Amino acid sequence: MTDGQISDAEKLRIAQDYKKCGNEYFKQKDHRQAIAKYHRALIYLKGRVFQQFSSLPVTKRKSRLQEIVEYCDNVLRVLPNNTKALYRKGLSQYHLKHYDKAQDTLYHAKDTEQGAKDPVIKKYIALCKKETVIQDEGMRKACQMMFNEDKTGKV
Repeated sequence: MTDGQISDAEKLRIAQDYKKCGNEYFKQKDHRQAIAKYHRALIYLKGRVFQQFSSLPVTKRKSRLQEIVEYCDNVLRVLPNNTKALYRKGLSQYHLKHYDKAQDTLYHAKDTEQGAKDPVIKKYIALCKKETVIQDEGMRKACQMMFNEDKTGKV
């Protein structure tokens, strides 16, 4: 039976098998194989969202933050108010030092039913605000120094 002849239910079962296999590799700390199995499962699903995939924590551990943002964007295209995807995307943006984007994403997560109760989301919103103030202050000082040099005739 070719891929085109497999029913959606069978594709989902096969994808779940790949996911389980990936989970076993993850438990063994073989992150490369875990990601490969999760990827195979995603290929089988061909764009369908299967929320229980654990590939996001694996990629986080591998410091592939931009990849997490992309995975979350894929989920959010289908489920725009998915709290977990919004949180993980915001957290990754925070660690990428995209504080304004992270804050916007985390506010969206906080506006969901599940996110409204989550103190960690509120914590990261506060951290984003703090880091934005620090960035703004650094920019202000840099601009001030640049303009002060112009007044003294130094370049």
